[in-house]
Amino acid sequence: MLPSHNLDEVKEKLVSYTDSIGKYCGYEIIAKKTIGKSMIHYSCIVNYELQPLRYSFTLYKPKDSWVLYNFQFDTEIVSELNESAKFYYIN
Repeated sequence: MLPSHNLDEVKEKLVSYTDSIGKYCGYEIIAKKTIGKSMIHYSCIVNYELQPLRYSFTLYKPKDSWVLYNFQFDTEIVSELNESAKFYYIN
């Protein structure tokens, strides 16, 4: 589980970043992976007025309830999309 000081740090960074990219416009889940019955990983495109962000988070269920195990956000989704469109990825 994320220590509270790490979660606060990520939250502050996310708030300061999103202040500069406009208003929230919605999200789409782009990937969902599960490991057994106790871990789920989601990757989402979160749309803002000026650019998208990718949120990736992992939930863990040690007993009866889910807890946030890991959370990250980045802007690399566009560069990964460009990379995947290159010739050597085409079958």
